[in-house]
Amino acid sequence: MPPSQRRKDDKTSAQRLVSTPYGKGLVVKTYKTSSSPSNPKHEIHLLDWKSSSPQKKPPTLYSHAPLVSVTPSVGDDVITTYGRGTISSITSSDSNNNSPTKYLITLTSWRLANRSTV
Repeated sequence: MPPSQRRKDDKTSAQRLVSTPYGKGLVVKTYKTSSSPSNPKHEIHLLDWKSSSPQKKPPTLYSHAPLVSVTPSVGDDVITTYGRGTISSITSSDSNNNSPTKYLITLTSWRLANRSTV
């Protein structure tokens, strides 16, 4: 189907880090296909791939396989409801009382509602 006839909702750009057979990758686009709507195609930029020659664009992988999210670690950049930040510490869950894992995020960029000043 030509791009001019493609519906806007055929492509989404929700980014997330995933684990691939080639290392860590960033999903930059997800394409819904009419032939298999329950199994979308993902465009993934490989982050851990090292090349012997300099490249302007990162290596790209296209996959229909289900993708596992990367386990977050200290120092990772994240996007929260309150803005961008960095993971400062991770408190593991306690298996005895089933408490969830807690992440301490240091905000690096945020705005008040309606861009108000303090």
